[in-house]
Amino acid sequence: MRYAAIVRDFLRNPPACFASSSAVGGWTRLLVYASELERGGVIPACVAYDDRAWLSLAQVTATDVAEAVAAGLCEWLGQDLQVLGYDMDGQRKVQAARENGRLGGAPPRRTGHEKSNGKPAPSGVSNPGGGQVGGQEDSPGETQREPLSSPLPSRSYLAFPRTG
Repeated sequence: MRYAAIVRDFLRNPPACFASSSAVGGWTRLLVYASELERGGVIPACVAYDDRAWLSLAQVTATDVAEAVAAGLCEWLGQDLQVLGYDMDGQRKVQAARENGRLGGAPPRRTGHEKSNGKPAPSGVSNPGGGQVGGQEDSPGETQREPLSSPLPSRSYLAFPRTG
């Protein structure tokens, strides 16, 4: 992912609120690296990494990783490191947007005229995209536009006369 979201509630509650600033700094760099991997906050097969490997991948040392683990901000799952506080919702949204982009850029259409809360929209409510939500339309979710009545104006006004 291009961005790593830090959830404030995670930082304001234990164990993060009791961690040292250096442990939180190391955790932040691990979180950023885990976001680049997009594996649910897991950095795979990294238990044997030395300082050089950690510095090249996540800009932390093995000591920084050990401090983040000791503070309870990360945990070892066998050979893998789980970065706690990872934004799974953000990862799902990014992956869904990426998939929608492969499919032509539009998210999957919902069936019927429903709001985001699952309830039908009241009849006659105007839709910012045009048309009526819940009203009678030819094709739900699509806005029909009228064709231009005349072609675009010429750009002759942008041309400057040539001087000899």
